[in-house]
Amino acid sequence: MLTKKWFMVVLGLLSFGVVAFSPIYLSFSEVSAVDGELLDESAETQLYVDSGRNLAFIEEAIAKVNGIDGYEGAKESVHVKFDIEKIKNIDLEQKTIYISGKVSGTWIPNSIAEVSIAPPGEYNTLRLSGYQEEDIMKDMVFPDMIQDDFFSYERMLFNKLKGKSGEVYASEYRFSGNLNFAPDLQNFPFDYQKIELAIKHKVLPSYMIKLKTLKPTINIGRIQDFLVGSYKVIPPSRLPSYVRLPYEPMLESFFGQKSEDFSDQLMAKRLEGVESSILRSMDKTSSETSPSDLVQIKKMYFSAEAGPHSISAISIPISRQVSSTWLKSIFPVALALLALVIASYIPASLSEVRLAIPPTILLSLVFMQQTSHDGLPEMAFPILLDYFYLLAFVATIVMFFETILLSSPGISQGLKDRFQWFARVFTLFSAAFGMPMVWVLSRLF
Repeated sequence: MLTKKWFMVVLGLLSFGVVAFSPIYLSFSEVSAVDGELLDESAETQLYVDSGRNLAFIEEAIAKVNGIDGYEGAKESVHVKFDIEKIKNIDLEQKTIYISGKVSGTWIPNSIAEVSIAPPGEYNTLRLSGYQEEDIMKDMVFPDMIQDDFFSYERMLFNKLKGKSGEVYASEYRFSGNLNFAPDLQNFPFDYQKIELAIKHKVLPSYMIKLKTLKPTINIGRIQDFLVGSYKVIPPSRLPSYVRLPYEPMLESFFGQKSEDFSDQLMAKRLEGVESSILRSMDKTSSETSPSDLVQIKKMYFSAEAGPHSISAISIPISRQVSSTWLKSIFPVALALLALVIASYIPASLSEVRLAIPPTILLSLVFMQQTSHDGLPEMAFPILLDYFYLLAFVATIVMFFETILLSSPGISQGLKDRFQWFARVFTLFSAAFGMPMVWVLSRLF
């Protein structure tokens, strides 16, 4: 009988461990799989940093093999500045946020290249050669903004000034609309979102015009306007100028990651692998005879209608106010666990009452977990709050087992007292420090 009893105890503990910790294992494995997909080298396009030096080198090589002698790209950049005036209506389910403000551009005639490097006679070359718009900012587009009734892009001013070195153009537009973004809710309710606002020219590709982002400003008025729902707006920062091209390991090595700083030493190192093959092709007159590296680069450069576009962008971070979600999402769970501990002091003679409390708490936790996801999009991975609920489920089962153990006549009082002490301490710890512990562990692992 003793053997059977202990066999059932071991089997019960094993089953409990499988039930309790299998969600953790599955979630970690699936999150890893999702991360792997996001970093998959088969991704169609990628943003590459435009350092100026790398693009100029490749564009000159492409122009030469296409029979365009004496090619000179844009000598100066178009300086773009964002001024954010209003941020509101964040919708995590629809993955949109409303943004309005002003965007201005400053440039000189040399900011636009006069010659296209596309192969002669192709649609790209014919289209670009006829472009005569004086106000460059007129044809700017926001690739991530929804073109609906809420979207507007209206010119406020356009000036052509005479400077010491020649003509200077300045243009300013007011914009507003719902911006698509990809919310990162893995750390909810401690999540931190980065809203990226980007702009590009819809006609001129990167080898004819290059955008450079100036330091953005934010002017949203009263202090309460800095709050968007349960998020606090952090002053925006400019991002490096990008070009969007198909993913290719050679380009990844050449351009580097978008967050890296392009020093001369780093550029020289990255040029070694690509430079030799491109330089050899500079003497060629036909793309068929050029090395495979340059053929591949040309193919990617002209994969779009007019080639890659220079992208000017800013990042607007917003951080969730923990106080707004703690009372709604975390405090009720902690309170339910405290109720379990208080219920453990009910006299053993009222065992029926005590046995009914843990299942009731468990059902309440399940309901609260489901409602905690209201307003959040469907996700393929658990959020940080789910791990806290998992800990609460385990604590509830432990307290349920404690109640059953105390009502069992064949178990020594010493064992009952020790397990009761453990169950109370574990549940109290989960209530008071469970969420901070889950957050710390998420940062470590």
